[in-house]
Amino acid sequence: MFRVLRLLQHGILPLLVFDGDQRPENKQRSTGRKSQQGNAGDSLRLLKRLLDALHVPRHQAPGEAEAECAALQSLGVVDAVWTEDGDALMFGCSVVVRKTKEGPEVVEVFRMDSLRERGFTCKEAVVLFAMLVGCDYTSGLAGCGSAMARKVLLDESVRTGDLLEQFWGVETHGARSSWLRRLRDVLPASLKDAVNDDKFASLTALRNCRRPIVSGAQTLERLRGVAYREHTSADLHMIIPFLQDHFNRNYALTWPLKQLAPVQLVWSLLKGEPGARGLVAAFKQKNNKARLTSPVQVDPICAFPGIDDSSIGTALIGMDPIVIVECEILDAILAYGMSEEEFRQWREGNTKAWAKKTRAREALLPNGEAAKAMIPSGSSKRITDAPSPVVAKAVGRGRKRKADDQSAPVPLPFQPLWESCNDKFWELDASSQEYGRHRVKRSTAVGTGNGADDPIGLD
Repeated sequence: MFRVLRLLQHGILPLLVFDGDQRPENKQRSTGRKSQQGNAGDSLRLLKRLLDALHVPRHQAPGEAEAECAALQSLGVVDAVWTEDGDALMFGCSVVVRKTKEGPEVVEVFRMDSLRERGFTCKEAVVLFAMLVGCDYTSGLAGCGSAMARKVLLDESVRTGDLLEQFWGVETHGARSSWLRRLRDVLPASLKDAVNDDKFASLTALRNCRRPIVSGAQTLERLRGVAYREHTSADLHMIIPFLQDHFNRNYALTWPLKQLAPVQLVWSLLKGEPGARGLVAAFKQKNNKARLTSPVQVDPICAFPGIDDSSIGTALIGMDPIVIVECEILDAILAYGMSEEEFRQWREGNTKAWAKKTRAREALLPNGEAAKAMIPSGSSKRITDAPSPVVAKAVGRGRKRKADDQSAPVPLPFQPLWESCNDKFWELDASSQEYGRHRVKRSTAVGTGNGADDPIGLD
C-alpha cells in the first residue's frame, strides 16, 4: 500500500496487472505462486479492494502478467515495467525498472537501447540469450553461462547472418533440428554435445517465450486513457473506514488523511486544477539545492473540503485532531503551480523556516490566502503540458515508459527541471546542478505481475 502511495505522490500512476488462467503451468523456476493461490484468495480480493479505494487502475491479463505488461509498454500505453524478473525484456519490453538493495529511493533502470552494444540487437537476440542461459520456461543449455551466451550473440554469423531469423521461425521438430545444427557451428567444442539435449529449446519453451498469450491491441489500447481520479470528501466516507479496518490499526484514526492529502496536492497540480496552489499550507527552501524534492506542508482540511464538519469528522476520525501534513514533493511538480518568474524566485530564495502554526484548523484561511501569501502570487499557468508517467506493474512485475518532450526552450538560470532535457522529470540526476543530465536516481515507482495475485506497473 505505502509503495503505491509513494508512486502516486511522485506523480507516477501504477497500473497493476494480474496473471490470468492461461498463464503457462510448465515454468522451470518455481515462483511459489501456484502453492500460494490456494490460500491467497482473500488476500487477492483485499488487494483489489485496496486498489479500487486508492483509485489505482488494475487489469486482468489472459495469461502471463509480465508478458501483458511488456505488450502495454510496447504499445506506449505505459512508460515502463516494474519487475524483479528479466523476462519482461524477453517479451519485448524496452524499459524495465527494478528495485535494488541500496534502499527504497534507489532503483535500477534497464533500457534495450543501452544493451544493443552487448549483442542484444533485437527481441530475437534476447529470446535466444534466454534459451541459452535459461529462464522461467527452460533450464537453458547445459554449461552455458551469460558470458558465453553473449559471445554467441556477438558472433559474426549471428549478427550478420540469418541464424536469428531461422531461430524465430522454428515451429516444427524438423525446423528445430535444422536450426540446432547451425547453432553447433557457433558454439565452442565444450558445448556442442549439449545441443543434443531434447529439453534444450523445446518447441513448448520457444512458443512460451516468443509468442506469449496477451490481450489484443484493441483491449490494451482502452487502458491508454486511464487517468488518476482524485478523492472527494464523499469518497472518504467509504474509503477511510475501509483503510482503518484493514490497515495500520494501531495508528491514529487520521492516518488515511495523512497519506492521501499529499497525493491530492500532487495530482491537482499536475492537472492544473484551479486553486491547486492553495492546497499548499507552507513550504520552505531546502538546504541542499541538488535535491529534486522540497519540504511542503499540506492541510487535509483544504485538500478535502468539509472533512472537518462535525457530522462527518466525528464519524470517520472520532476526536483525533486533523493536523497539517509535512511531506516531500518533487520540485518539477510543485512548479506546475508557479509561473517561470515565481519558480526562479523560489529557487533563488534563502532557506526559510516553517510558518508557525498552532492548530491545523486555524493555520490556513478557507480561501487559501495564507498559502498564497507564502508562495508568490503571480501567474499560475502551467509551464509544460507534459503528461505524468504511467507505470505498468504485473502483480509480481511492472514497467514504465520514456516519453520525449519535444520542446527545446532556451535555458534559464533557474530553469524548471524538466524544460532542459528530453526525459521525464523523474529521470533527472539529483547529484548535479546540470539538470540536463538524466539518470534515474530517486525514483520510487512500483509494478506488479504474478499469478492471480501479481500486480503490474505505471503509465
